[in-house]
Amino acid sequence: MKIGWVSAVPLLLVSSVASAQSVQVQVGVPPPPPPPPPPTVYVAPPPPAYGYYGPRRPMYERGDLDRPRLRLAFGATGGPFVGGNVGGAGGFWGQAGVQINRLIAVYYQTHAMLGVVGLRQSGALDVYNSFFGGIWNNEAMIDFTIHDVFQVGVGPSFDVYSVNSFNEGFPGADARIGVALGRIGPWRRTGFMLGVDIHPTFVTDNTFPTTSVITSVLVTIGGGWY
Repeated sequence: MKIGWVSAVPLLLVSSVASAQSVQVQVGVPPPPPPPPPPTVYVAPPPPAYGYYGPRRPMYERGDLDRPRLRLAFGATGGPFVGGNVGGAGGFWGQAGVQINRLIAVYYQTHAMLGVVGLRQSGALDVYNSFFGGIWNNEAMIDFTIHDVFQVGVGPSFDVYSVNSFNEGFPGADARIGVALGRIGPWRRTGFMLGVDIHPTFVTDNTFPTTSVITSVLVTIGGGWY
């Protein structure tokens, strides 16, 4: 019995060594690689709703003073006739047109007045050869507003004189300088306006008791949107 137990010991040792080698082989195997990442899905954006050339851009940004807008102004006017004539007139002044951009405007301007005009005789008005009645200047102006304050305008005019027994229209011209003081908003400018108009009227009727050119200096005061 003792001899059999001893002979079994080497077999157990061999078996243990074989098991240990087998375990070492199993431990030395590298781990499997990680699974690949899931595929990335790209979703194309929907096509623009404005056609082939992309979205339309507005011509003018919100609050842009360079966009066209309505120009209005009104107030009072008056002043003397100068040169070879004497007298004066006063009444209503107004403008209506388009402010094309921050600088340039085109508009109709009127001076609708009552007044008296005649030839200068020894430095005074000859009341026997003078006219009293309505004087209506109608001007087509182009105007430049500089630095939002200073205004310079010029244009032709058609002037109607309804005085005494005369009711006639004559060509004329107008040159205006002025200032506008007020608020500058996102859409338009508003404010108080003060100006001076130099206005010659070219008389084509020899029976008028005036010189061939009637020149008036008219002060305008009022307010408006420009």
